[in-house]
Amino acid sequence: MRTLLTSTLLLLSLMALPVATAGAATPAKARIVPLTTAPPGATFLGSDGAHRIAYGTGDAWGSVTTITVLDLATGGTVAVDLPEAACTYSASPGGLGAACVSHELTDPPDPYHAYVRPWDAATWIRTPPPFPRYQYDADTLRLEGIGRAWLRFVAAGYHWPYHTFYVDRAGGRRVDDDSLSATTVASLDAPGGTRALCRPLQRSPQDAHSAYIAADTWAAFRYAKPWAIDGPALYDAFPDGTSRTVTRLLRCGTRKAVTLCRTLCRDAGLTTRLATWSAGDVGYVRDLRRGTTTTVRVAGSRVTLALVGTRVVTIVNAPGGRVLLGRLAR
Repeated sequence: MRTLLTSTLLLLSLMALPVATAGAATPAKARIVPLTTAPPGATFLGSDGAHRIAYGTGDAWGSVTTITVLDLATGGTVAVDLPEAACTYSASPGGLGAACVSHELTDPPDPYHAYVRPWDAATWIRTPPPFPRYQYDADTLRLEGIGRAWLRFVAAGYHWPYHTFYVDRAGGRRVDDDSLSATTVASLDAPGGTRALCRPLQRSPQDAHSAYIAADTWAAFRYAKPWAIDGPALYDAFPDGTSRTVTRLLRCGTRKAVTLCRTLCRDAGLTTRLATWSAGDVGYVRDLRRGTTTTVRVAGSRVTLALVGTRVVTIVNAPGGRVLLGRLAR
């Protein structure tokens, strides 16, 4: 999920963007409502799942140097101070997250560490170390999910391409995603950390989605009972269209699946009413009750969609690094 925002001409063109809707006799007219203009190269970090989103801006090396929180209901923005340099940042319903890796020649006692900042808090809280010193040769550490009881991390590096694990916020206990069964998913708010899938749903292994096997056993999986999205592969070294990065929509009580995307799939989102995903430069919204799919396309730009409460936020990466944050009109 990356950059957005653009010039006045692009904003005006988005105001009445035609959108194709599967199953409709004629294409529907979708309207993108502009929200704000972010600096060139701005990066969408995530949302609180209700009415706030966060985006970051960075330097020429891709490091985030500023974070801004935008309230979709009021239009107000708040600048957020960073806890330290050399961290990766994300946002989820539990708050803002920072995962930091020290690359000093003389490593400190905890070269891997992280911070959490609840949405309404004024300070960052340092969390238990996600894993002991030298356990992984990880060049990058990301804190991708913040729950009441657990944190979700992803470690990546030249010798460790992709690995997902969870850390208990109370005691620092770590659980690898590989240790969970095909019929179990993580639940970051549950004290036990897991949730059983309804029948007959199962997660599929990475090699069912991609020709290039990653460190993680399981492909991406999103669950909002009675719906689930299985795939795509979490890590695909060569997403050139030849690998099988299939993304499927599943439902409790049936083994039938709907293929949402067959290649270059990314950034899937799910609620009990809507599913969103992107393929290449195009975004898609599926109404789960009606079974219709809307295509969101902006000429010459890359479109990504994010579900924030009942809103569908549009993230448009325009030529020249221009960025637009908007939402689909209801």
